[in-house]
Amino acid sequence: MTSMPLTTPTASRTRWLKNWRDVLLIWTILLVLVIVASLASDRFLTPFNLERVTAQLAALALVAIGQTFVLLTAGIDLSVGSVVSLVGTLLVGIITDSPESWVLGTAVAVGVGALVGLVNGLAVTRLKVSPFMVTLATLSIVQGIALFVFERFKDVFEGSISRNFGEVFTGNLGPIPIPLFVIIIPVGIAALVLRQTPFGRHIYALGSNENATRLSGMATDRVKLQVYVISGLMAGLAGLYTSARTLSGNPLIGENLAFESITAVVLGGVSLMGGRGSILGTLAGVLIIGILSNMLNLLRVPSDYQYVLRGALLVLAVMLYARRGRSA
Repeated sequence: MTSMPLTTPTASRTRWLKNWRDVLLIWTILLVLVIVASLASDRFLTPFNLERVTAQLAALALVAIGQTFVLLTAGIDLSVGSVVSLVGTLLVGIITDSPESWVLGTAVAVGVGALVGLVNGLAVTRLKVSPFMVTLATLSIVQGIALFVFERFKDVFEGSISRNFGEVFTGNLGPIPIPLFVIIIPVGIAALVLRQTPFGRHIYALGSNENATRLSGMATDRVKLQVYVISGLMAGLAGLYTSARTLSGNPLIGENLAFESITAVVLGGVSLMGGRGSILGTLAGVLIIGILSNMLNLLRVPSDYQYVLRGALLVLAVMLYARRGRSA
């Protein structure tokens, strides 16, 4: 009789460290950045500043969650920023002080986001167009619609969103700022979906090897369609939150979110080729971008230099991905 090898505690720890190496690395980098920021400015760790950072990061966190689902399947969604802009523009003409308008506005935000995601998913799965080209096209189309609506209905959309509605998303629940819940709850749900459900396992399998996954009998097109709908839906929610936070609609407010969300997700350890990464890594990537931006603002670094540093972050993220690919 051949005895089965036993898994030793050392082997288990080694396997755990290998699986979570990238996440531990990015959280270590985040910790170092927090220490540097706190030393660079004595205002960084003040409650007011930390609340401001949290409020600013919530929209990016929501978009990055959806982007994570897409990138794990080796796709990409460039349209998320224009969805945020369109939703914000529409909600100014919808949300007033009445609770009914709040429900309608939420439905519009979710519906618009999911619809754009559905269009992206159908084009990728049915027409077999590359995700980059599809979402680049929808970015332009949706951005154009946002500008058209804003210009065509200026009298309607030059108003402001109900301050009471804004407090729902930007106030405090006891001593805890509500934007923190806007980040933590979706992150927790997404982490559970990806790690503890068959759908999550299908996403990782699809990103790792699409042909083998298809031959195994999995409905790969359905999984792809679902992740683009999720990405669009999260962008719609980000548009809802942004409108509540700014109490206004701006047809260009989301123009940098696609770039920032991809940077955050790749920094967090998600492979551009799919099949590898986690929501916890994405969260760390979002925090790094937000804290770095806040530190530079506190130090009064000019915005043009900040754009250069953000570009350098993306280059760094791609270099890290390339290194992982060569190692694999």
